[in-house]
Amino acid sequence: MRTLGVTGRGRDAAAALAIDGQLVAASMGDSPEVIEDPGAGAAGLLTSPAAMACLASAEIGPDAIDHVNVVGDFAGLGALGAHKASAFDPLLADAAHACAADTCAVLVASERPASLVMFRVADNTLTDPRPFSGGAELIGAARSMAGSLGANSDSAFAALDRLAANGQPVFDRLGAAIARWEPETGSIRVDSSRVAEMLAEASDGRPERLAGGDALNVKVQTARRAVAASFLHQVATVVSEIIDDESRRAGSGVVSLGGSVFSTIQINNALRGLGPRRSSVARIPEFHGRALGAAVAAIESGATRVSLDRPSSLALGPSFGDVEIKRTLDNCRLDYVYEPDWQRLYARVSSMLGQGKIVAWFQGAAAFGPRSLGTRSILADPSSPYARHNMNEYLRQLPLDEPLPIVFAPSMAAHFGADPSSQTVVDVPVVAERRDKIPAALDSRHRARIQPLIAGESPRLAELLEFHARRTGVPGLLETNLADRGSHLVSSPRDAVRVVYSSAIDALIIGRFILMKDHWLLRSRVD
Repeated sequence: MRTLGVTGRGRDAAAALAIDGQLVAASMGDSPEVIEDPGAGAAGLLTSPAAMACLASAEIGPDAIDHVNVVGDFAGLGALGAHKASAFDPLLADAAHACAADTCAVLVASERPASLVMFRVADNTLTDPRPFSGGAELIGAARSMAGSLGANSDSAFAALDRLAANGQPVFDRLGAAIARWEPETGSIRVDSSRVAEMLAEASDGRPERLAGGDALNVKVQTARRAVAASFLHQVATVVSEIIDDESRRAGSGVVSLGGSVFSTIQINNALRGLGPRRSSVARIPEFHGRALGAAVAAIESGATRVSLDRPSSLALGPSFGDVEIKRTLDNCRLDYVYEPDWQRLYARVSSMLGQGKIVAWFQGAAAFGPRSLGTRSILADPSSPYARHNMNEYLRQLPLDEPLPIVFAPSMAAHFGADPSSQTVVDVPVVAERRDKIPAALDSRHRARIQPLIAGESPRLAELLEFHARRTGVPGLLETNLADRGSHLVSSPRDAVRVVYSSAIDALIIGRFILMKDHWLLRSRVD
């Protein structure tokens, strides 16, 4: 059974292909001409960029697809016939993607649609969907909070997450008044009127001042961050209490967390800090992950069955060999060095990083999702205190103190508090004696944002990290997406060249090809 899962419009468009419940390909790609045009019909879904990339990876054509699960409403489904395409509920897609072998229940917290729902999992089947009263109101309170702070209320949790990165939850009392879990009724009690009370207290009675995102007043910015941090901490408290109730009810197993709300790093930080709980977060809780859930799920006799076997790697996108890469570089008339020996290549890259250069890293198959997983990355050495400033100001156009994820060499991760089994981005405190090695990775509270490294997804990056650690003593590298600002990760060599040569990136390592903007250094000898 070949099932294609399709989701999203525009920047959220994604597709995934599963064969007999096993994911074999996944890709993201804008498809406004297909997804947003009802006249294109469902047949157009199979020719969207993301879907075509999946079919190419699996080396099959559109006619080989047995079924298409389209997340959300789509007017043209009849074009493929009722037996071949069907609408798939977004919350079910979130839940199906979050399921794992030890899952007893799935809590889905979604912004689109605004909802909190608990699903039970038994015999590979999602059952008993239970929406929580107050879930939609909690999402609404987040939107109201984001709007009042001058942030993007359409993506409220992402906006609050960014604001709260360097904030302290000092208004926890008022946060508890906005939202709390009521186990007696099994509902969330939300008092949106308390949002205004928190804003007034944080601003000394002048809440309009907090809407100025570009205000130079340090006190105002500190208050904005504290309000966002307090609200998100309370959301995490509510979630943790729901998890505790469900764990007691189930007796065993893990409560998996899915949906866009759980892409919020500050909520995941708070959940981690509230103590050990039997929970895990979906690999791609963002909207793109719904394509994965729709691909591995099937509705049989009204029940939603899911495959609980998850791939060891999400590097499921297109890959390119030396011949294809060379053809692109030659066509672009670029000067390059081909290095057949990987150890010598690592030595050159390590030398560049040690000199403070920003390096683009393009290796293997493209990973699926909005975050870099080591296959399409921008890297910098965190031992220079200016590395984060350079990347934020000249590449990302973000505030200088915006945290950047750090990925550690596997042999060094445990020394810095990174959990090798975790697949969730979290902020971890770094002890004083280790801070001098990674000053650019630390926030104002001496925490490092840990980007999990799965060797099966990015084996070349794991080898580079180990080489750089042995050579320099620096245990990890700052890592962010190799992408245009605000867009998806690059997929093809041509995309990589375009991004690198239109940005402040110093060098591109693509396969075993080395390109540098400092041409006189390109052919220099590296011992």
